[in-house]
Amino acid sequence: METQFTGFWETNLSNDMLIGAAPIATWLYGKPEYCRRVFHLVETSRNFPHFKLGSKLHVRKSVMLASIWAQEERHWNDRQKELVRLHLELNRAGSLLRNGCEFQASPSTGKGQLGPVLHDTAQLIERLVRVDRASAVA
Repeated sequence: METQFTGFWETNLSNDMLIGAAPIATWLYGKPEYCRRVFHLVETSRNFPHFKLGSKLHVRKSVMLASIWAQEERHWNDRQKELVRLHLELNRAGSLLRNGCEFQASPSTGKGQLGPVLHDTAQLIERLVRVDRASAVA
């Protein structure tokens, strides 16, 4: 029997790819005229995620967003990090609800999807409320 691999690499990579300085500039800055800025970043920045295939500059949007996220996250305090986690958990819960997932464990997988997400979200909310109450008393 042949092994079937599934995962993120099976998504359509073209939806995540920007090819050429003008599309990258448009995505980053809103105008293709800023492609010189893109070339400057490629030449001078050590943390501008890009690669070349042939002579064409390529950027994966998901990698660029992750890079920006990592740089921003270094400057956040604990409360900001918790709020971002809450935002992500609420988005995840909303996505699961929109897709009609099971709250309880399904017989086929033995795992429930929404239950653990809602549990994590509730814990984040409790932590944030506890921090708010503690700072209000102090």
